[in-house]
Amino acid sequence: MQKILVLVGTEEIPIHTLYADATSGLDRECLPLLRDMLKDPAYKNRWRSISSMLAWLSDSRDEASLNAILAYIRRPDLWKDADASKGHGYVNVYGKAAAVGLLGFFELDSATSTLRRAFTKEGAEELIGTWVNVPHAVDDYSASYTVESVRMQAASGLALSQDAANIALIEAQIEALAHWTWSDEYEQSEDADDVMESSLDGGIPYHSLADAMTRLDRIRDVGLEEFLLHDDTSDGFGLKMPYALKYWGQRLPNGRTVLDPCPICGTTRRPGTREISN
Repeated sequence: MQKILVLVGTEEIPIHTLYADATSGLDRECLPLLRDMLKDPAYKNRWRSISSMLAWLSDSRDEASLNAILAYIRRPDLWKDADASKGHGYVNVYGKAAAVGLLGFFELDSATSTLRRAFTKEGAEELIGTWVNVPHAVDDYSASYTVESVRMQAASGLALSQDAANIALIEAQIEALAHWTWSDEYEQSEDADDVMESSLDGGIPYHSLADAMTRLDRIRDVGLEEFLLHDDTSDGFGLKMPYALKYWGQRLPNGRTVLDPCPICGTTRRPGTREISN
């Protein structure tokens, strides 16, 4: 593996050891190098971080960077070479799913269409169809769970795009789920024990939709750059909590939860009835 050093602050650091939160020390001159590294097996244990750095640094209309990330997501890497103990399998499987969310950084039609398709079960299966059923070294990542992970990351990417039509797709599912929690069918279901794990089709759980909207609300409030400084950190979790409360279910006397009022349309269920009112 070639050791390529970049200056971060006053220290020279191998670029492949950096994580996305260190990209403030880099500039766009690194992009061709990062694109090459994202397809070089010598760096496979850092592909997740490299894809993140590529998305963070690129212009929102950079087709070369978008295509590099799409190729990474789609291509059938050799799982037989993955070593779970060293993290290669984890990075190769989860890193590809996580990279779907990075598409939200790009204002390009191919990014938008991929996110919208990946938000559906069929679209997610199609996106990763070349490798999702190939055996690999990470036992926890079944094909069905990996498809679900791709769909969850697609929700995150749709919110990150801040595009009204993309956000409407998430809001429609949240509203449908919220109203479903007021039904007799829901109260008889296992999902009623934990609304955050509920889903309409056995796919994207409510907590992922809620997290996507929570991230969007904070981005709208503080801006993308400030949000990214703390995202996926312990501080970031605390900073998102006030926004997350809007989407949490309400605990009922019987120990079950409902989304009341609906976090999207604001309607509430009248006590003791199946009716809803504004």
